[in-house]
Amino acid sequence: MGDKGLSATLQQHKEWVHNPRGGNGKKCDLRGADLRHVNFEGADLRFADFRAADLTGAILTKADCRHADFRGANLSRAVCVGTLFQKRAF
Repeated sequence: MGDKGLSATLQQHKEWVHNPRGGNGKKCDLRGADLRHVNFEGADLRFADFRAADLTGAILTKADCRHADFRGANLSRAVCVGTLFQKRAF
């Protein structure tokens, strides 16, 4: 996924998070994506789907990842200082 595609996906996700019942946004689906070294600093990633994504070396500093799904994701060397995580109930 290129920078433009990722930016558009994150913008749609932001719209979805803030207006899930009628906005133009769309929930972020990054299953299996190559997100190595991507800077997500301060991003609102609540409820995003990162299953089996490669987040090696990604910067998640101060990102809001509550309820995000990271099952099977590779977070090796990811920077998660001040990142909000909350375990998702299944």
